Order: sequence, then C-alpha cells, then structure tokens
Amino acid sequence: MSRKKPVSRKTQGRAGAVVLLALVVLSALPFLQTLHFQLVWDDPLLLGEVGRVAGPGGVPALFASDFRLASDRPLGYYRPLTTTSLWLQIRDVWRTHGADVPPATARALHALNLVLHMLCTVLVWLIIRRWVHDPWVAGLGAALFAVHPVHVEPVAFVSARTDLLAAVFVLGSLVCWMDAGSSVGRRRVVAIAAGLVLALAGPLAKEQALLLPVVLLAWSFLLPEGKQAGTRRTRLVLSALWVLPVAIALALRARVMSSQPEPGFGFEAASFFHTGLPALLLYVKLWILPWPLNGYYTVDALAVRLPVVMGFAAIILLIVVAVRGGRSRETMASLCVFLVFLLPVLRLLPLGGAVAAERFLYLPSAGLALITSLALVTFERSRSSRITSRGVIGAAIVVCMLLSVRGVRPWASDASLYAHMVRVSPRAAPAHRGLAQVYTVAKRYPEAARECRQAIQLDPGFADAYELLGVVSARQADYATAHQAFDAALRLAPNRATIHSNLGVLAANEGKLDEAVRCFRRAAELAPGFADAHYKLGFALLVSGDVEGARKEAAILDRLDPSQANALRQRIAQQAASGQPEGAPRP
Repeated sequence: MSRKKPVSRKTQGRAGAVVLLALVVLSALPFLQTLHFQLVWDDPLLLGEVGRVAGPGGVPALFASDFRLASDRPLGYYRPLTTTSLWLQIRDVWRTHGADVPPATARALHALNLVLHMLCTVLVWLIIRRWVHDPWVAGLGAALFAVHPVHVEPVAFVSARTDLLAAVFVLGSLVCWMDAGSSVGRRRVVAIAAGLVLALAGPLAKEQALLLPVVLLAWSFLLPEGKQAGTRRTRLVLSALWVLPVAIALALRARVMSSQPEPGFGFEAASFFHTGLPALLLYVKLWILPWPLNGYYTVDALAVRLPVVMGFAAIILLIVVAVRGGRSRETMASLCVFLVFLLPVLRLLPLGGAVAAERFLYLPSAGLALITSLALVTFERSRSSRITSRGVIGAAIVVCMLLSVRGVRPWASDASLYAHMVRVSPRAAPAHRGLAQVYTVAKRYPEAARECRQAIQLDPGFADAYELLGVVSARQADYATAHQAFDAALRLAPNRATIHSNLGVLAANEGKLDEAVRCFRRAAELAPGFADAHYKLGFALLVSGDVEGARKEAAILDRLDPSQANALRQRIAQQAASGQPEGAPRP
C-alpha cells in the first residue's frame, strides 16, 4: 500500500483556490440557460402579490404580512426575506407591468437564483473542507452538489428562491458555528455575530431553517473534539446561544400570523407512513438515480419500485464505507443534516400541496453530499483505489451535468413546463389545469376545456379547474356550462374572490348589472387588495349610472394600481363627454 506524501499548506492553499474557482464555474454552467427563461407556474402570482403588498407600504409591509400567492388564499407561511428579495428586483416595474415583468427583470430574477446556488455550493465545500483535508476530495463532493439534476427546480423556478435563501443562511450559519467553536478572540466574536444573524435570517426565508438548533445540538455530541469544531462544552454553549435568533424569528412569525389559521400540530401517523416514508425513499433515490425529473409528484410516484430500492441500498453502502473508513461521527452528523431538514415535508404535520417536490431536497441534499465525500476519503489510502474512486465520482459529475442541462429545459416557459408535467405525471391534476391555462392564453378553448375536465376527473375537489372551465366556457359563449362550473367552484371555495369576480363578468355579459355589481363588490370585500375586482366594480357602477361609486373605486385603485385607476377615470370622462353609458365589462 502506498501512502500519499504530506502536502504543504501553501500547496493546499493553491489547490483550494483552483477548486473553489472550478466549483463556481461548475455550479453555473448547467443553469446558465435559465437567464433567458420566462416566469412560470406560481411566479406571476407570487410577484403580483408581493407588488400588491409592498407597492403601498414598501419592505416594512412585507415584514408585517404573511407569504401567499393571492390575497384571499393564506398558506400559513411567513417568509419576509424571500418576498423582500423579490420586491427589490421588481419594485421599479411592477406598477406598469404588474406580474408580467419585462424580460430584463425576469433575467435578473433568474440570475439571483443562480448566484444563490453558487453560494450554496461554496458553503457546502467549506463544510466538507472542515472534515476532509484534501481540497480535491472535498471539491468532488461539492461538485456533485453543484451540478446535481435534483437542483434544477430550485434554481430554475423563481418562486423556489425560498429554498435557496434558507440553504444559504443555514449553511453559512453552520460554517460560522464551527469557526466560533475552533477560534478565539476577535475571530470568535465575529463568527458568533455572523452566525446568529444568519440563523435569524434562515427562518425568515423558509420555516425549514427553524430546525437549525436541532442539527447544532446533534453536531455538538456527534463531531469529534478538536481544532475543526472545538470542544463539546464550547459547542453546547454555542448551540444554546443559537436558539436565541430562532426564538426571535418565531416571535416575529407569531405576531404576524396571530390572525391567520394555523395548521394543526397533531402527529399524523397515517399520512406519515402512507406518504412521508415513501417520499423519504424517493428523495434518497433522486440523489443516486436522478431520473426522471418531475415538476409535480403524485402519490403514484411514491411507489417503492426497483430504482428506489437501488437508491436506498446505494446510500446505505456509502454510509457503511464512510463509517468503516473511520468517519462514523462525521457521517452521522451529515445524515442528521439530511433527515432533520427533510422532516417538515415528510407529512408529520398536516400540509397542503404536492406530496413531494425536488426543491424540498435542496438543503437536505447538502448532507448527502457530505456523506459522499466522507465515503470517498476511504478510497484515498492507495493509489489504485484513489484513481478508481475519483474516476467514478468524476463520471457521475459529468452525467449529472448533462442531466441538469437537459432537465432545466422544460422550465423555459409555461407551455414547455406543463407539457412536461402532463407527460411524466399524467395523474397530476394541477399539471392538466396548468396546460389548460396555456391553451386559454393561446385562445385554444376546446383543448383548454378538455384539460380542465381531465383535471376535474383526476381531482373532483379541484376548485381552480372548475373556475378555469367556467372562464373557457364563457369565452365560447357556453353560458350554461360556465354557470355550472363557477357554481361548482364556489361550493368548493366560497371565499375565493376570483370566482365571485368571474361570476360578475358572466352576469354583466348577460345584462344582469345589479347581480354583476353584487359579485364584484363581494370579490372586493373578500380580497381588498384585488385591484381587478375594484376596476370591474367601478366599471359596472359606471354602466349602471352610479358615477360617484365609480369615482370611489378609482380612488381606491390609486393605491392598488394607478394604471387601472387612470383607465377607469378615462372611461368616466368618456361617458361624461358622450352622455351615454358604456357597454358591459368584458372578461
């Protein structure tokens, strides 16, 4: 057996600089094409809501508001740092463009997501370097994180910035925590201060970061004592200190969310065993065998098949190799990162939305990258095994990069994304509803109606599909079907403002102005920030002869959307000049 010759600190420093530069380049390469992508899926809704809240009140209003995609649809989340980062990029264009931001702004939004991913890659490498002295071995593990296909969704999907920001803050805080444990004097003070700030920022980006103290407590006992992370006593004291920013984040959340319905906190054993554990196995499989990628996972995708079993066996093998190589403590610490930060999406608590998503794995996958690097160290003891192991990991990095380049393409537009979703997950009702929206925008109404009905067949309780079917039917002048669809949507979601607004449009088209006014007024009551409802209400009041009521709605629109306020005032002026009432509002 041949042993590696000791390497000088200067040589290691040069190698580290080369590896760091390579990681920055690698983390960007597969995702550079996103700079030319449109906004997709929930992006326009989220940006529109951010603009609605921050337009009148600025950043303070975002810290005083919850995180939601529509003013009448609370989600139970509080993520002001995420919404602030979005607002700072759209504040100069949202008033004139609304959620339909210009290409330059879309490019900037995607660019920041990419930069955040590059930062996460560097932070993962810094953590690995604490445990693996060879910068090249640490670089291989971080490179796998940099180009892994499972990270396509969080990088390409602007709304997934929550996951990227939370990962930056959590990983950065972990680095500071380790540095504080192993340093003294001013450096320790700076590390503690920076780590606490990052620990506070994490939960304000995504709730997942609230579990950081749990990981730190586990690391305090698991990691070996030494200069890399300090003594156990020091680590325990630091971990206790790290609880403070999390408590502050919880207090801020409680203050804002006190008026919002919170999900129950009872342990849902049936849901955990039915979907949570299978989702855990799926995430393990995605790290080892990242194909096919899917924008929307259904329960069918959680079935335990051969690839899932192979992925689980491969992870167990990596753990065994790392442990047998004398890295048992670091391996358990890495496994803790993976499991703890994945807990919130394993259905231990009642949650809405998809049963699994690739973006949920972003921060937990840092733990899998750590395990991979620790296993790789075991093969560094002889020249032959070192060459073989590095060759295998190098090949895996190349394959992952190719898969990421291919996997990112569907995120270019709504049309390509929803077509991909329907193809790989045909039983996902939201995928069919999304494709129906694409057809509606393209005025391909028969295809849109078909996709709406497919979504309803898959999920009879899907109010969004019924509502869109109503819109499509109305545009085809099939008012009977439109009424049936809107009524079904209203039974499922009686407090949804958009449904009442669409019913108002339908009533106005049928010449029922009094009913239209009632519907628009109800929509405005349910969602006071819903500018379109106020505009349509003002228009309907104008047509019905209530000019003063129309002026009041224009005054409200001055705060919500000045462009619509001006449009309504122009209609008021035109009617005053002609002396004749305008026609009914159009959809």
